Amino acid sequence: MQESTLGNYAIGNTLGEGTFGKVKMGTHLQSGEKVAIKILEKAKFEDESDVYRIAKEIEILKKLRHPHIIQIYEIIDTDKEIYLIMEYASGGELFEYIVKNHRVSEKIACRFLLQILSGVEYMHKIGIVHRDLKPENLLFDNNQNIKIVDFGLSNTYKPNELLKTACGSPCYAAPEMIQGLKYSGYLIDIWSCGIVLYAMLCGYLPFEDQNTNQLYKKIVAGDLVFPKWLSIEAKDLLKNILNTDPKKRFTIPQIKGHKWAKAIKVEEHYGNIGSDNIQVDEIIVEQLKNLYSVDPQLCRKLVKKNRHNNVTTLYYLQMQKNKKNRTYNYFKKDIDDSITQSYILNSSNLDSLNASNNNTSRQKQNTSNSHSPQHRIMTSINNKQQSPSPQPIKQLTKPDSPKQFSIQLKRDIIKRPQIRPIIPPMLKPIYQVVNNSISSVGTNGNTPLQTNRKTEDSFSLDKGKPKVYNQPQSQVSNRERATSAISEYTQPNPVKIQQPKIHKGAFNFQCTTHRDPSVFAAEVLKMMIQMQIKILQQNDPYEMLCSANLSLKFEISIRQIQNCDSLYLLKAHHISGEWEEYQKILNRLIQLLNF
Repeated sequence: MQESTLGNYAIGNTLGEGTFGKVKMGTHLQSGEKVAIKILEKAKFEDESDVYRIAKEIEILKKLRHPHIIQIYEIIDTDKEIYLIMEYASGGELFEYIVKNHRVSEKIACRFLLQILSGVEYMHKIGIVHRDLKPENLLFDNNQNIKIVDFGLSNTYKPNELLKTACGSPCYAAPEMIQGLKYSGYLIDIWSCGIVLYAMLCGYLPFEDQNTNQLYKKIVAGDLVFPKWLSIEAKDLLKNILNTDPKKRFTIPQIKGHKWAKAIKVEEHYGNIGSDNIQVDEIIVEQLKNLYSVDPQLCRKLVKKNRHNNVTTLYYLQMQKNKKNRTYNYFKKDIDDSITQSYILNSSNLDSLNASNNNTSRQKQNTSNSHSPQHRIMTSINNKQQSPSPQPIKQLTKPDSPKQFSIQLKRDIIKRPQIRPIIPPMLKPIYQVVNNSISSVGTNGNTPLQTNRKTEDSFSLDKGKPKVYNQPQSQVSNRERATSAISEYTQPNPVKIQQPKIHKGAFNFQCTTHRDPSVFAAEVLKMMIQMQIKILQQNDPYEMLCSANLSLKFEISIRQIQNCDSLYLLKAHHISGEWEEYQKILNRLIQLLNF
């Protein structure tokens, strides 16, 4: 099968599928380097919130240049798709490593942890919090170095600013978050790192229960039980990282200064703090000049300004190629002999935005699309990264033959594991109206580390009973990845009973249920009638157009939380009329439904 091309890339086989499209293997034609091409189909964006979420994640990725953070090379925006050219992490997930080895030795776990902390500390220094750190979101490059991925729940924050959105995966969530308190993004990431460390060293999670409320109580209590094989130093460090009092929780400098963390020497990498602090590698500039006729002055200018186009992409891919060939030591420091084989740093993570050869495709967009949410947000992204048009790059007659890597990349656009978002059990259900809609999230069932798939290992939340081994708690086993949500929209099946639509994305506050959706829909309808709300239109049991008076109109719908088989969300959308009256009706409805 002949490969298709996209600008400077040859598009190969499919790596995976997800909510908005596919991820394909790609090859950069000039350098021969492998990339992952995430294809987002605009037709599958359900509303403007989807576009906003994707745009926000892209904006955050563009700010990050660090060896232990996955990077985006370029963004190619066309009429029908958005192509994200991403760094390809070929070594699989940390989760898979734990499954394969049952647990991780303290020496190796120390190296992994310090690499994770290096990337997290860098993010925090430039005002970004991840909020979903877990082994599924920690990949390896071909030299088994950590790459932090999946910034779908990440956010920017200012020093000393407290956040309030409850999001992420319950087993890795800090106590202050699940209690519904305002929290420091810096400290909740540190807590998640502690859970990851515990999972590496023990092979199971520290807080587990099939009952969600009991799980949250265990997290808030923070009672840690350690297996006998852990060293005294490891136990002490875990106690300090997983301190339920945020004020007493270890900071990253304290973790790195702990005796356990000093047992192994690992390079410190801080990346480029700010777009004006990028040091240009003159060796690579010279290579690009000789190999591809790239103007050195232009290359220096674009790299220093942290631009995102075909020149900077070629620059960072060449850097990656140099490191893979071990002909150039970017960090110019010796690495400890005991870990040399596994710790030669691979690529510096790469950022890039619409290459100049995509201008033509953007000019072809229809006038009708120029006012769409996708166009407005992507235009905003593009306008922030204007750079001079680079000189033509000399095409090689035949690109270098890339090494063949095993296909391991599986991120949010690919089939995702079932993730139960967080619902604070200690609070009465509350809601928040954002962009004229009420959204919420919760969870049920136990959350042990379990997997169950035939062809690959996974590390995820599961609501079934844990498989018990001769361990203090449930051991990591196997489970199948959740089926892609794309089929919910693209595969008609008239035989199936009608189901609620899928709700995607991060959530702010909580208004969910585990009741059968048809029963829940009947309860909602009953309460609406009791409140004397008129149902103007009801095309299916889960979508209602409502009216309280001549002017006030709104929609009420029931949605299934993405990748959560039995968790349903009450969602409202204001159409017209007085806002305060609309909020009163929603508040009353929530009280009557007794979440």
